Amino acid sequence: MTYIITPDGSPMSFGRIHLSGGANLAAVTQSGANASIIVSRITGDNTASIQMTNKTTWTCTQSDFLATAHLAVHPTATLNLPSLISLTLTDLYLSGTLSGVTSVSVRQGSVFTLTRTGRTLGSTANTYAFAAGIWIYKDGTLASTNNRTSNTVVNAPITRYSGSHPLPSFFFTSSPTPVVENFSPVALANCAATTNLIVLPNQPCRMLSGTFSYTSITVRADSYILVTNATIQAATIKVEYGGSITSSGQGYSSETGPGAGAITGGHASGGSHAGLGGTEQLVDPAPAY
Repeated sequence: MTYIITPDGSPMSFGRIHLSGGANLAAVTQSGANASIIVSRITGDNTASIQMTNKTTWTCTQSDFLATAHLAVHPTATLNLPSLISLTLTDLYLSGTLSGVTSVSVRQGSVFTLTRTGRTLGSTANTYAFAAGIWIYKDGTLASTNNRTSNTVVNAPITRYSGSHPLPSFFFTSSPTPVVENFSPVALANCAATTNLIVLPNQPCRMLSGTFSYTSITVRADSYILVTNATIQAATIKVEYGGSITSSGQGYSSETGPGAGAITGGHASGGSHAGLGGTEQLVDPAPAY
């Protein structure tokens, strides 16, 4: 175990903590006071862990800070996070208090475990509130250590997407926020007409036909911009890990568009795009475009 040691509980700040090689990290104070650690981002190689031991407070400032590491929040420890967080290849085991979070996205290879001693700030033990919801994606797992006599209560809408793991048996959400088995695409709205566009997790938008000008564009994890026949102009564009700007599936349909092949006398040419389509019996393809 490697320790961050502070003399009296005064906060210690780090831009980044990277964990690898099976390392284990914890924080303590020489005086026995509560330890306070502030870090922008935590990264790892999926073999290491942080033990957020009792009487410690960890504060992380980036929404996608949890990457390829195991994090265990002990019963009297507190983990402060931004409102929207995204877990990718991360195990978050919550026996203590989670503060600040309204939305959790559980992505590929991640396990978010709720226990009978854990809670969100302001809730009683074994009760969790996420106003904006929990989103479970392919290969993501929301787990509980509880049994039939101690059900976990989650005050949050939960959306499971295709390929996510089933919810644990001894688990329920409070009315009126049931679990939604959402195996269909997310409905898209037009991107907002604003100076600085921020596309939030699970709130994708589309740009359809025309020129779209912004000072800045930020696409958060677990979201995307779908572009169809549009030009994007921006001084800065930031796409977080797990976000995207895409035109997938928005091209011309079969045998249409400027690159469509031709059919003459039962013979045809292939479609053209960056290169010329194939030819058959001297039937010329359309020009590349």
